[in-house]
Amino acid sequence: MPKRIGFLYEKVLTLQNCTAAVLEGTANLKKTAKIRRIRKNPEIWGQKILDILTAGWTPEPTREKIINEGTGHKVRHLQIPTTTDHLIHVAIMRPILPELEKRYDFYSCGSVPGRGQKRVNDSLKTWMGAAKPPKYGAEADVHHAYESTQARFVMYALRRFIKDEKYLAWHRQILNQMGGHLAIGFQPSHWYFNLVMTRVDTAVRSSCPGIRLVRYMDNYVFAASRKRTLHKAIRIVTDKCAKMGMSINHDWQVFRTDARAIVMLSYRYFRGYTLLRKDTMYSIAASIRTTAKNMNAHLCRAAMSQIGILRHCNSYHFRRKHVYPILSIKRSKELISRADKKRILLTGT
Repeated sequence: MPKRIGFLYEKVLTLQNCTAAVLEGTANLKKTAKIRRIRKNPEIWGQKILDILTAGWTPEPTREKIINEGTGHKVRHLQIPTTTDHLIHVAIMRPILPELEKRYDFYSCGSVPGRGQKRVNDSLKTWMGAAKPPKYGAEADVHHAYESTQARFVMYALRRFIKDEKYLAWHRQILNQMGGHLAIGFQPSHWYFNLVMTRVDTAVRSSCPGIRLVRYMDNYVFAASRKRTLHKAIRIVTDKCAKMGMSINHDWQVFRTDARAIVMLSYRYFRGYTLLRKDTMYSIAASIRTTAKNMNAHLCRAAMSQIGILRHCNSYHFRRKHVYPILSIKRSKELISRADKKRILLTGT
């Protein structure tokens, strides 16, 4: 086992770290009046966080919220910490983020800087567009990933490379605040989950030579030249997850790649070409029509973001029929630019 790291407690308790955590933790939050005040005075809030951690941090109760996410309207149960606790979480996590990224599998994607949908898309397009593409593919996903990830396995994974007990005590407080498992809405959750699943990724790679694996959070995609290799990989994932009190959904599949596509995120990957998923395609077409009828900066931003998805697949005929004749790209960009300039003048953000 590689040498464990220490002296993390002292790295957290610096004004520089806490100030940087204030700016990073508020970067993607909705710019309410409170968030704008925090961003205008990062050193004051950094000192406030430092004082709380030095005196002994006690997490506050979380706010619960239920949302319907994505085109499938999945019900998500969110636990949202207070702004102060959120910034404290960021300050605690900052010193170990480079170490976590080193330990993740290269194809462990999702909620990690530089490892988003693009890496998944590029890897699968490369595999399926090769001169000899993999003969078989497989898909599987972890059932209720966050809710089934227990705190004791997260702490075990952290102890494997951290020896600072004072620093580990903070992580124990965060996990207790979540309720003994991972919670959607907490900044450390995706880092914890990827760390726990890294052991599963490593076991699959070491036991199945030649397998091609990519994981986007709880969704696995495998490709190989032999069906037996894929069944072995599924069995390893199932066994490893079972030992941690987790399971994979029963709808996992092994199939020939010349008979059907590998489906991952927004795309369907065939041999030599890539298409949109049907639900994504219908959603984009509806969004374009809505934006064309009600031209405003908010809708235009959403439409331009969805048009960006089209650039990474074979969508020429779709754009020619459902995008360009309906929505003016130039007009949309002008509205977005004008709204951004107005926001900067009014709020300074």
